[in-house]
Amino acid sequence: MNILITICARAGSKGLPGKATKLFNGKPLCQWTMEQAFDFGSGKVVVSSDDPVVLSIARDMGLDYFTRASSLCQDDTPKLDVLRNVLRQFGADKFDCVMDLDITNPCRTLENLKECVEIFKEKRPKTLFSVTKARKNPYFNQVEYSYEEIKTTRGLMDEWGRIVFANRQAAPEVYDMNASIYIYDPKWLMNPDNKSPITDNSEIYVMPDWTFCDIDNEIDLSVAEMLQKKYMAQA
Repeated sequence: MNILITICARAGSKGLPGKATKLFNGKPLCQWTMEQAFDFGSGKVVVSSDDPVVLSIARDMGLDYFTRASSLCQDDTPKLDVLRNVLRQFGADKFDCVMDLDITNPCRTLENLKECVEIFKEKRPKTLFSVTKARKNPYFNQVEYSYEEIKTTRGLMDEWGRIVFANRQAAPEVYDMNASIYIYDPKWLMNPDNKSPITDNSEIYVMPDWTFCDIDNEIDLSVAEMLQKKYMAQA
């Protein structure tokens, strides 16, 4: 299977300025993902960034890289547009899948990557993405504000005709996307009408609970550092 592995890291993070190159357990955050992609040993690894430090790290590691256009580095730039740009650069017809590794969650192992590829090879979905079990279940212990009423679950049919649950165990299982691993079918990805990795033909890959932390601020960074130190050696 010919795999294009993409690593996208723009310079303009608002939640955690300089996020891509913040030190994370002794290395720049982006370097953890680059090393994982390199060690995976299968596929072409490409780094897309407007950050000269990120590009320098990629160059020193011998990875393919290019400077992303400023028009694709805005706060509202869809990630799929960035991936399409990479795929166009290197040829959509050359690859069987695109595996995007997000630098904001380096708590993954090579085994995770291999297992995701195997699921994709077997199921051939439009997309596959990693998840963890949801820390809060929307069917049981989350609420939403609607008009002047707070709706809560009571374990019976409520006045809106919804089925609600009396305990967490009875509620349907739900998952959090943990922003770690995504795999896309190239033909699906190249369609500009496709806006979300969640499709009518998607597969999930369930990762351990400790991999839930998607880094977007200083608190996330500290939590993810602690979790990686504690669990990566055991993974």
